[in-house]
Amino acid sequence: MTQDRFEELLGALHWGERTLAVVLGEHWTTVRRWRADPTRMPDNVERWLEHAAKSLLAHPLPKGWTPQVSYEGRKRHGQAAEED
Repeated sequence: MTQDRFEELLGALHWGERTLAVVLGEHWTTVRRWRADPTRMPDNVERWLEHAAKSLLAHPLPKGWTPQVSYEGRKRHGQAAEED
């Protein structure tokens, strides 16, 4: 996998490296290493990422659905995210 493809897959999933680390139960520095050199990523993770991205693209949000919060946790229409 190339760096560009890795970025495309994370973008398709709306994930950053920390989200991927949480989903996989992996330390975020491992995912950061994969991002820097995707050839270090295990083959089964690479195949899973490809499948996950294709699945999400094949099954987008329901027609007419308007998300109220972006994947970044910020309200739409310019409102800032709530503080913890």
